[in-house]
Amino acid sequence: MRSFKLLANGLGGAHPFLFFFLFVGGFTLTEWTMTFQTWFLGYWGSKYEGRDESQVDVPLFVLL
Repeated sequence: MRSFKLLANGLGGAHPFLFFFLFVGGFTLTEWTMTFQTWFLGYWGSKYEGRDESQVDVPLFVLL
């Protein structure tokens, strides 16, 4: 436990718990973002199924 406290104090300074929660929150946000990117590309690709390519609003998807 002393080793973990030393590590936490070295990384977070006077606020190791704040550092820990921000680290976990950032990691979670990163994972969610990568999952969303994969879903969005699939959603965009599904817009081309059964339609002519000119009917898909490409600038809308590029800006999102």
